[in-house]
Amino acid sequence: MSYNLKNIHEDLPLVKRGTTFSCLRCGRCCKFEVVISESELKIIEEKYPKKINELERIRKYNQISRGLYSLLFSTEKCSECIFLKNNLCTIHNYKPALCKLYPFFPLPLNVFSSLYTLNLKDLIVLESKKNGKRYIISYDKNCPGIGKGSSEPNWSYLVDLQ
Repeated sequence: MSYNLKNIHEDLPLVKRGTTFSCLRCGRCCKFEVVISESELKIIEEKYPKKINELERIRKYNQISRGLYSLLFSTEKCSECIFLKNNLCTIHNYKPALCKLYPFFPLPLNVFSSLYTLNLKDLIVLESKKNGKRYIISYDKNCPGIGKGSSEPNWSYLVDLQ
């Protein structure tokens, strides 16, 4: 069996110039697994001391590997972030980087272009000020905020969060 990797990206949504986004506060971003580091947990602990019970629960039950934790907890009804209340983030000002990126996901251009044939003229291609690497941006096509709003997101901000 052979696979043609040159066109596999056709199902992967890539951000094109002119793509707009507006957060509709639907809470979808808080219902997928977010992995955070111990240092991000410490920042939350420092900025939100009243969240100590949630943080202890994360450290006790949701360690994925050494120093990495999941924020997703499951109940009979659904799975959602432990910090989601009434469809709003209770740690919004200091939420983890992955949460700040959603619904966008920067992909290293050098890795991606070595696997796929890309027409870059219509895509957003960014260079990180932090590491000098170039990125293209994918997104969650099920996010209802894609295509909403009147302006493009701050793409540079997204790659510099990495």
